[in-house]
Amino acid sequence: MASPMAENWPAGDLTDDDAEGRWMIAELAQSPHVSKASAANGMAKPVSELGKTRIWAALIRDFAIILAVPGALYVGLELYDVQAKATDVHVKAVEAEVEALQTQGGAVAKALDLLATQKVLFEQDRQQLQELQGQTLQFNARLQQLQDDLQQSQSRTRRRPSRGG
Repeated sequence: MASPMAENWPAGDLTDDDAEGRWMIAELAQSPHVSKASAANGMAKPVSELGKTRIWAALIRDFAIILAVPGALYVGLELYDVQAKATDVHVKAVEAEVEALQTQGGAVAKALDLLATQKVLFEQDRQQLQELQGQTLQFNARLQQLQDDLQQSQSRTRRRPSRGG
């Protein structure tokens, strides 16, 4: 069923796409919402306000998509850069902490060596003190024995009467 408008098209070398396009224009011409002049020009013109609202909504949606996708990509890339910089700062902080711990580890090792040396010296001093205490006890015992011997000899000499007198 060809419409009268489709019949007015010049014949010539038509492709399938041209024929389909002409059929669509003919169908639009029969629609009550499209003027015949608009259909002949290949442009459908909505008549109702709802149609205008739909067109504006679609236009706004298209602009939002066109602007939002690059905007979202930009925001995503900026957030990625911020995260990368924060990660770099964190890595540097951890490296500094590791270096500080290595320095402290060297100091701790030196301190442990010093403690071990001090422990050896303490044990030697303790052993020497025990030896000195033992010697002191022996000396005190010998001194006490000598004092006792001295007292006994003094008491003997006091008890004896003198011979000459």
